[in-house]
Amino acid sequence: MGIAPERIFTEGQSRTIAQNARFAADLLHPSPSSRWLLVTYGYQMPRVVGAFRKAGFDVLAFPVHLRTNGWSEMWKPDSSATENFMKLDIATHEWLALLYYKLRGYSDDWFPRPREENAEGVATRPMKAENGQLARPRTLDAATAPELRRPGSPAVASSTPQVGHTTR
Repeated sequence: MGIAPERIFTEGQSRTIAQNARFAADLLHPSPSSRWLLVTYGYQMPRVVGAFRKAGFDVLAFPVHLRTNGWSEMWKPDSSATENFMKLDIATHEWLALLYYKLRGYSDDWFPRPREENAEGVATRPMKAENGQLARPRTLDAATAPELRRPGSPAVASSTPQVGHTTR
């Protein structure tokens, strides 16, 4: 994989995303000035971001396995009712889980979103576009986020989301 084995930590005791965030924080002790790359399924990313922020991680979201190709699919159903009901089930589960995580205190935000950064690169508050609307998160790769190329930072593997540490 290109990552030295001593930089990989595994957390395998959690049964929920909230537990995974707390157990990963206990294992890694994230500092306020550290930044972590959070890789998980796109459909659960808002809930995972909220839980990991609550646990003390400053995360950069990197969603994978997206289930749509954009807003155009919102109004175009799939050809099978089964697929449509599966998507409805996933969406309902995630929206209810966001509400549950907020009410139970597992997340500080109802719908976590990207944060602005100060001059030192530390996240401060949710990003807003010039028109006042929420800004879209940027795509992260080695070309657009040089902090992802720096060697020597620890990584963690877990049963749910993946968190990788980046240095500034």
